[in-house]
Amino acid sequence: IGQEPSSVKRSLPHSLYGTGFPVTDYLEKDSCRLLQMNYLNVRYPTGHLEKIPVQPNAPLLRALETACSKRSFDIQKCKLFYRKKALDLSVPFRLSGLLNQANVELVISDEQSDDPGSQGGGKCVRVCLRLEDGHRVEWEGSVNTCLWELLESVAASEPRIAQLMTLTDTGLAPTLIYIQQQVCGEAFLRSATLSSLGIREGSVLLQLVQRVQTAMDVPPKVCSVAPQSTSVPVPAIEVKPAVTAVDHGIT
Repeated sequence: IGQEPSSVKRSLPHSLYGTGFPVTDYLEKDSCRLLQMNYLNVRYPTGHLEKIPVQPNAPLLRALETACSKRSFDIQKCKLFYRKKALDLSVPFRLSGLLNQANVELVISDEQSDDPGSQGGGKCVRVCLRLEDGHRVEWEGSVNTCLWELLESVAASEPRIAQLMTLTDTGLAPTLIYIQQQVCGEAFLRSATLSSLGIREGSVLLQLVQRVQTAMDVPPKVCSVAPQSTSVPVPAIEVKPAVTAVDHGIT
């Protein structure tokens, strides 16, 4: 019986993955899926349905920002719900468990988002900074605090963190990692807040490392959409594979 040459590649059915690319293993199948554009069907409180594009590695916060900008909603008062359960906006789409073109609801919350006891307004969250050697330091403050101010506050009592915040002669810059998001360099850390990473409440774990800053790094910016006003373009934080695995909670 003649055997099929190993060089022959079989094509996947168009109905399964939407492409006729020849693939040979499951890794290539996953790559084909990631190349497709994903969408979320967002239902507004007014009843309107909008198709919002979302990147596989982008946090769900990016989808919420896009949905709010289309209707000039205040993003600080909005949440995304799937089957009556609030979604974690800091989780990338491909890790959220949502299918492509899933139906989600945009809900406007009437609860007060500002915490009178927190600095700079916004809800109060608890942050744990983990160093590469396993050492951990806790910080508590507002979600609107920029990442550089957070590091300065902790570095006042932790000399090791102050040392990691200094740019080295070899070009190593301080970098904060949260899930699959990386913010590298003082300028970029000053531009980003906890809220811009999708952190809205609760407790989170950030990892502080040093790495070489490259031209591919994009400074993250904070999006603030005012109610009933002209929509503002929403720059996105660059999503990169993390250097090491990061815990999702504090133990």
